[in-house]
Order: sequence, then structure tokens, then C-alpha cells
Amino acid sequence: MASKPDDLPMLALIETPGTIEPTVRDQALIVLTSEEAFDAFYARMKAETDKHVPDVTTDKGRKAVIALARRVTTTKTAITAAAKGLTEAWRQQTATVNAARKPIEEKLAELAAEVRRPVTEWEEAEAARAARNRAVIDDMRQAATVTLDDTAASVEERGRRIHGITFGEGWTADEETEAVAVKAATVQALVAARNRLRQEEADKAELARLRQESEERAAREAEAQAAREAEEAARRAEEERLAAIERENERQRQAEVAEAERLERERTQAADRARIAAEQAAEAAQRERDAEHERQLAAERAERQRIEREAQEERDRAAHAERQRQEAEAAAQRERERIAAEDAKRAANRAHVSKVMGAAKEAIMTCGVTEDQARSIVTAIKAGLVPAVGITF
Repeated sequence: MASKPDDLPMLALIETPGTIEPTVRDQALIVLTSEEAFDAFYARMKAETDKHVPDVTTDKGRKAVIALARRVTTTKTAITAAAKGLTEAWRQQTATVNAARKPIEEKLAELAAEVRRPVTEWEEAEAARAARNRAVIDDMRQAATVTLDDTAASVEERGRRIHGITFGEGWTADEETEAVAVKAATVQALVAARNRLRQEEADKAELARLRQESEERAAREAEAQAAREAEEAARRAEEERLAAIERENERQRQAEVAEAERLERERTQAADRARIAAEQAAEAAQRERDAEHERQLAAERAERQRIEREAQEERDRAAHAERQRQEAEAAAQRERERIAAEDAKRAANRAHVSKVMGAAKEAIMTCGVTEDQARSIVTAIKAGLVPAVGITF
């Protein structure tokens, strides 16, 4: 198959005066046996590669760079092949060729790497870009996880950060599709978590407010009680004539205090009931979260059991196949033994027949016939050619 121009070595750059269509081997031997020739050839080849303007933004441009680098590599391979293919007449120059080959290979390898560097750098940049995009997607996916340390504010701040992430330049269509889906799912999860945490924080704040109001009421009652006691001491200092009136007033005040205390007890009980209800709601929410966690663990256990069950089924299939192989091997062994037994039986039968016929031949020979005649007679009797005469084996 003919080589494409891009696959041909670059040894045609060597000028060989007086040579018509020099072969690749002839040209390779020139640079292998003359340092000056190689230096001139390398300079020409370097100038040829330097003329190429790499374009890594298109597939065609990258293929052109790779093709040029491949031509340099093909040239190195052609020189190496020529060096290895020296005939007996050239073996005296082995030391010279081997000494020249290594630096030539090194220079050409360096040149091939230099020519390919634009594509190599593009590939490295492409890998780094894909890694950066993957890190963004993983970060968005991880951001959907809400821990016990999170608050409504921290979740909302994280949601704003994820919502502010944009895609476009530097993203492939598949990457952007995945990133948009992950972003939408994460934002949705964070919004739901923020609303739930806001409600929990509001419940806690309400419980704290009710507790503070109860404490403030108790303080006010204590102050009122102290004021009443001071007033009572002043009244006791009043003249005796006001004692009866004062006792009546005191009775009325005590009745008011009792009523106030009753009302206060009712308010306190109502506050306690509200607090207990809030605590029970918080405990129910925690139980729901615990149940969800247990459901996730159960799903993971079911998945592990499925994997283990499939692995056991695979082991059972392998064991069944092994038993079938062993049974087939045993059947084959039994068949071989049966054939061997039949062969042995046939051999024994042949030996018995030969022995009986030999005895019959010897007996007939006693009648004065030759051995050949006796053998013919026995053979005829065995074949049933002699009427009313047979041989018992």
C-alpha cells in the first residue's frame, strides 16, 4: 500500500549530487556517516518544521501538527532502520554508525516533541479545563448536603453562591447540560432546607420569647409584692381607728392578688403547654430526619445484599460449570476405559482363537499332512467349508 505524503520521511531534504532518485537507505547512510551532512540535513529539516504555523483550535490543524511530528518520527525510524540494516561490507563502520545514531535519534526525538508541543499543550490545557469544570460540578453537588451545623443564613448564602455560578465559554455542551441539572437540583434542595431551618429557628425564637415573658411577669409580680408589703407596713402605722377599714381593704387586696395569681397560673400553664408543643414538634421533626436516615441506610444495605446475591449466583454458576466439566471428564474416562476393555477382550479372543487353531493344526499334522496343509484344513473348518465339522473355541 502506497504511503501518504504525510507519512513519508523527510530525508528527501538531503541533496545528493550525481545521484538519481536516491533511496531512503542511501540518504539515511549519508547522515549516519557524516556529521556535517547530518548537521546540514537537521538544519534543513528544522527550517521545514519551523515554517509550519500550528493551529490547535481546529481538528484539522491539530492533525496537521501531529502529521508533521509523525514525519519527523518516521525519519528517525528510517535512519534507525538503515543503521540496523548495514551489510557485511559496512560492518567495519559499526562503531561510527552507532556513535552517530544515538545523538541523531535524541535530536530528532526532541524535534518531534517540539513540533508536537502545540497539540500537547492544547491537550494538557483541555484536560485542565475539563478538571476545573468537573470540580465546579462536584462542588455544586456537594453543596446540596445540609449538616447539623448549618443555619438558614448559611444555607441561603450557599444557595446564592450556587445560583450565581454561570457556564458558557470553556464548557462543552455535555458538561453544561450536566452542570445546569446539578445546579438546579442543588438550588432546589437548598431552598427547601433554608425554609425548613427558618421555621425551626422561628419556633426556637418563639419559645425563647415566651420564656422571657414569663420571667418578666414573675419579676413584675415580685416588685408588686414588695410594694404591697411596704404599703401594708405604712397602713399598720395608721391610727387604730382605721384598723377596721384597713383590714377590709387588705381583704379586698388579697382577693385581687389571689385572682391575679390564678390568672398568672393560667397564663403560665398556657405558656408551658405551648413550650411543650413546640418541643414535641421539634422532636417529631428530628424523628422524621432519623427515619429518613434509616431509610437511606436500609436502601444501601439492600443494594449491598443485591450485589452479594449476584456474586453468589456467579459463584454458583461457576461451580455448576466445573461440576459439568468434571462429569464430562469422568464420562470421557469411562468411555476410554470401556474401549480399552473391549480392545483387551478382542485381543484375548484373538489369542484364544489362535491357540485353539494352533492346537487343531498340530493334531491334524499327526495324521501325516504337512504344516501348510494342516493350516489350510483348520482354516477351511473355521470358515465352515467342511460339512459336519467344526471347531469349538
